[in-house]
Amino acid sequence: MSEPTPQEDYEKRLRRFVVMVHGQEGLIAKLAIFREVVRHYRERGDGLWEISPPLYFFARAMQTDVLLALARILEEKQRSWGNLEKFLDFSAANSGRIVWKNGQFSEAVAFKHKSALATHSDIIASIRGRRDKVIAHLDRKYFFDPEAVEDDFPLADEAMIALANEIIKILHEHERGVSDSWSFHLAEFYQIGVDNMIRSLEDIARQKKRGA
Repeated sequence: MSEPTPQEDYEKRLRRFVVMVHGQEGLIAKLAIFREVVRHYRERGDGLWEISPPLYFFARAMQTDVLLALARILEEKQRSWGNLEKFLDFSAANSGRIVWKNGQFSEAVAFKHKSALATHSDIIASIRGRRDKVIAHLDRKYFFDPEAVEDDFPLADEAMIALANEIIKILHEHERGVSDSWSFHLAEFYQIGVDNMIRSLEDIARQKKRGA
C-alpha cells in the first residue's frame, strides 16, 4: 500500500477535524447549546436556576462537554497525534505540495491560524489544566481544596466560546479552500431548542406560582 501524497494526507486529516466540529455530537452542536444557556444566564443571573434547579446541572454539564471537546482538538503535540496544532504544522511544512481550489496553499495561512490560536493561550491553558488535574485525574491539591481550581485555571464562559469560534473559523477556511464549500450545521436549531425548553420551564414555574 503506497504512502498518501501530502495533498491526500492533508484532506484526510481535514475531513476528520470537520467531523469533530460538524458531526452530530461535534463541537458546533455542543457550543450552540452551551452558548444559549450562557445567554439566558446573562439575562437572568441565578434566577435561571430558580426556574428549574436541574438547569444548573445541565449548564455545568454542557460547560464540561464543550471543555472536553476543545481539549481534544487542542491537545499538546507531544501527547496527541490528532490535534489542530500538529495539523497546522503539517500544512505549513507541506505548503508547496498542497493545492486549494483558488491555487497553491500558502504557509502564511497556517502561521496566521497559529497566531490566532496563540491569542487564546490563557483559556487554552485553563482548559488543559482542568481536564488533566480535575476531570481526568483529581490532583491532591484540588481534592482537598476544590475552590483552588478557580484561581489556578480560571474558566470564563465567553473566553471559551470565543476560542471555539476561532477553531470553527480556522477549519472553515481550510474546508472552503479545498472544496470551495463548507459543511452545513444545525447550530441555530439547537439554540432554538434550548430557548424553547427554558421558556417552557419558565411558563410551568409561573403557572405553579399562580396556583400556589
